[in-house]
Amino acid sequence: MHRGAITPASVEDGDRRREVRLRHALMGWREWILREFLRYMYALGVLALLVMGPLQMQAAWLPLAKPPVMESGVVGAIALAFVLSVAYLSVLGYRFVWGRAGFVDRMVGRTTQTLDQQPEAGNEGGP
Repeated sequence: MHRGAITPASVEDGDRRREVRLRHALMGWREWILREFLRYMYALGVLALLVMGPLQMQAAWLPLAKPPVMESGVVGAIALAFVLSVAYLSVLGYRFVWGRAGFVDRMVGRTTQTLDQQPEAGNEGGP
């Protein structure tokens, strides 16, 4: 298949991209904070945890100019287990919060429904 071939997958991908662009263009500030800003803060927090956790383990258990508290291989194994578990749990957390029909989608949908149900000013139904 050559590079410019149109397949059902490429059409679906193009529709998804269009949907994302349209959503970004019509997004309010609350939705932007929930969808974009908090996602970036989540990623920075996970990155900080993945970097600082093993460094703190190394500093606590293998101090400089002092005898090690634990064997370096044990510290490395614990650090590796820590990194893998944090990576796995962060992916699960990300999918729960920002995945399809996740917490953010439900929260934004609930807010949108609430705003749609509120009467407009001056249209309370009174005389």
